[in-house]
Amino acid sequence: MAALTEALSAPGFYAKDTAAQATHHARMAAVQTELDAAFARWSELDA
Repeated sequence: MAALTEALSAPGFYAKDTAAQATHHARMAAVQTELDAAFARWSELDA
């Protein structure tokens, strides 16, 4: 996730075509969903 977030601040990221930007943002959303699920499961196991 850190690398995906860092790419957003890279020079030229927003100079890419909008499809590439949309793909990147979709990947970030998918990774965030996976992280949320993992933390929720961790919380269940910790309880």
